[in-house]
This record gives sequence, C-alpha cells and structure tokens, in this order.
Amino acid sequence: PLIVISADRPWYRIDKGEGQTIRQRGALANFIRGELNIPLDEEKPDYDLLDISIQKLIRRSTSPAPGPVHFNIEFEEPLYNRLDDYDMTKILKTDTLFATKDFDIVDDRLSGIAGSAEKIMILCGQMKPGKGLKDVLEKWAVNDNVVVLTETTANLQGKDFIPSIDKTILTFGEENPVFSPDLLITLGDAVISKIVKRYLRRHQPDFHWHIHPDGIFNNTFDALSDEIYAEPSEFLGDLLEKAVFPASDYREIWLHQYRKACKTHNKFLKTAPFSDLKVFEFILSVIPEGADLHIANSSPVRYQQLFEPRPVNTFSNRGTSGIDGCSSTAAGYALKSKKQVWLITGDIAFLYDSNAWWNNYRPEVKVILINNGGGGIFRILPGPENIPDFEKWFETPYPADIAKLCNAFGLQHIKAGDELSLKTGFDKLKDSEGPAVLEVVTPAERNAVILRDYFKTLNQLKHEYKKKMGDH
Repeated sequence: PLIVISADRPWYRIDKGEGQTIRQRGALANFIRGELNIPLDEEKPDYDLLDISIQKLIRRSTSPAPGPVHFNIEFEEPLYNRLDDYDMTKILKTDTLFATKDFDIVDDRLSGIAGSAEKIMILCGQMKPGKGLKDVLEKWAVNDNVVVLTETTANLQGKDFIPSIDKTILTFGEENPVFSPDLLITLGDAVISKIVKRYLRRHQPDFHWHIHPDGIFNNTFDALSDEIYAEPSEFLGDLLEKAVFPASDYREIWLHQYRKACKTHNKFLKTAPFSDLKVFEFILSVIPEGADLHIANSSPVRYQQLFEPRPVNTFSNRGTSGIDGCSSTAAGYALKSKKQVWLITGDIAFLYDSNAWWNNYRPEVKVILINNGGGGIFRILPGPENIPDFEKWFETPYPADIAKLCNAFGLQHIKAGDELSLKTGFDKLKDSEGPAVLEVVTPAERNAVILRDYFKTLNQLKHEYKKKMGDH
C-alpha cells in the first residue's frame, strides 16, 4: 500500500507554458489502484462528499488488494493562506468501506481434479514470512504424487521442499516432459526463475490453479484454469482432507534430481576460484539467522536462488523487477524493523539509488555491494557479449568511486577483493554501527566464465538421465 500525494497547478494553467507544470492527472494511471483529483476550493461542490471520496481511495490502498493510490491536489497562488478550521476526524474515520469477498471453498470439482492427478506441482512465488502455510505444505510434500518447489523470496523452508529450482531442472533438461505436472498449483506473487517459466510454458499442465488471498491472479504460464480467492493454508488444508491421491513416482524423481544437483553444486564450488558465485556462497552462509535480508534485482536475486535457503526473511522488489529503488526499500524498511537488516546489491543498483542514503534518519542497514564493474548480468545472458561495443552499450562501466560516494553520504566503507579480505571485511561489517557498506570487487570476465561452467556441469547430468531412462 502506498499513498501518492502530488501538488498541481489549476486545470486552466496546464499546457500554457507555466513553470513546474505538467499533465499530472492520469500520469500514474497504469500503475495504481485509483486516483482522485481534488480541485480548487471554489470548485468543490460538497466537502462531505469529498471526505467520503478520500476515505474510499485510502481504503483502496489496502483492500481488496494492497497497492498505490494517487491524490492530485490543485492549488492556486498564493499558497500560504492558513485554513483556520477543519475537522480532521472526518478523514481519520475507521469505517469499513469495502466488504471483504468470501473466500473460495473446496468444491467437488476441485477435489476431484486433485484426487485424480498423478503429478501435482506446488510452485511458491514471493510471499511474506509465515509459519501456517509451511505446516500445511509439509503435509502435502509427503504424498508420492506431489512436489513442492519454492524460491528464496517465498520464505518457505520445509522437509522435502525443493528450493533450488533452476539447478534441479538443469539436471534433466527443459525439453524433458516427464517432470511436468498434470496439476500446477501456484501460490504467492512473482516467480523469479526464467527456467521454470520456460519449462511450464513448453510443457503445460492440464490444470493450473492460482491461489491468492487478495485476489491477484497472474496467468504466468499461459495455462491458468482456476482463480482461487482464498488463504492458501486454509484452502490447501481443506483440500488435503478431501482428496485421495493415486500412487505415483513424481515426488521421488524430482527429489532424486534435486539431490544430484546439490551434490554437483557442492563439488563444483569446492574448486571454483574467487568470483561472484564464491562470494554468494560465503555471504549466504554467514548472514545471521533471523535477519531481514533485502536482495537487489538483476544478478543478486538470481544468484541467491542457486543456494540452499537459510532461516532469514528475504525481501525483494519483484514485479517489474528493476534495479531502481532497491536501496531505498531496504533503508526505509530498516527504520521500522526491530531486526538486523542486510542488503545485498550490485554496483549499478547501488549507484542508481544512491539518494537512498541522502536523509537524516541514518537507517541501520548492512550493505554488501558486489562490484563486478557494471551490468554483469549481460555477460551471463546468451548473446549480448558477442555484440560490438558490448562494454559500452550493455555492461556500461562507470567512472564513480564507491568509496568516495559512501564518504559523501557518511557511510562506513569497507573493501574486499579476495576470499581472505572478504571474511575479515564481513566481520567488520557485522560489528559496525550505523549504515555501512562492504564493497566486494570481483572479476567481471571470470564471473561469467565460472557461472557458465557451473550451468554446463549441471546440464551434463541430463545426459546421464537420458542414458538411465534408455537402459530402462
């Protein structure tokens, strides 16, 4: 939920060359739940009706689905007259202006579909931390025909959950339909993994249910059959009591490949040289349990998906998933959090949002900045690196000095460039007071080579799988 309030010039001054004047009405229309334009005093026919309109729009920022709303207020000069008498209690009323939709319940059709599916995949996208859903999913995960896939931003860790989706799919290959579900159940919001998106679009399920407590339904895999407006824990708990599942080897084939992926992952990292991959291995193993961890977009949030989750609360600006604002989100969050707040970010994301630190509040954020000299993600993606002037137009190296920028904003700065200095630097960051930055400089070209080798090593396992299936 977000309330945007913008000051505007009178409607009759728009498009007439006035300074500080643009077309503000409707400027955010594609991104908001609703908008209210508040006109000049003499154009307000009824203040009580205006109060009601304001209350309604504020409610829309939280219900039925949270999101931003926009108040655009017209002012005429002079701007500094005092309003002597106004009853603010009208605005602060707590009347419920929106009725909550009754949640969907499990009916015979849905329980029949679940009960006949030999392959059920529950895919968990971005969600707030919570215990109730984990308990229900663990009960689902013991069934032979069910596999539970989670991402780090789902904040779900449980017995027989598969958290490393990308590295698991790489072991059997995106072209292999054996691992695709008959019934796909998705929970939460944005899914990060491009590999699982491609896989499920290529091998579409017979049924795709999306369960969301706020009624937000994304047809991510072009196969959405049912929009279920419900609390996932309640709906899945009820469904589990009604459905009788058939025998299946679906759970076991996924867990088998996942175990192979983990074994290969660990073996590769033992000999991998200092790089982004090794930095993430270390960082994600030492961030304190129970911490609130913010992950910037582009490379950081994708590297995190390759590692086993630890008991931390992961937050990230997923959705459009740009790098703008990642630091601001962490800084603002830290002002209210009672836990230790960490941010893992990249150099470009840090520079884009450096104004996050231009404030008087001194948020307690421990920042780990992976400095690979520009847009490292473009060295990983197939194609851009072979384009002429790749560094200039894609990687976009910059002249800024991170240490001087930190100094300008009063941030403690620590620098590391190898495994030893990374460990000592992390200890300094952990013990620091106030906002502080650990800048970890990694080799841009080597990062891409190592990550590609990592993916190739996992991908080679699919040939073993094909041979094994051929022998059978």
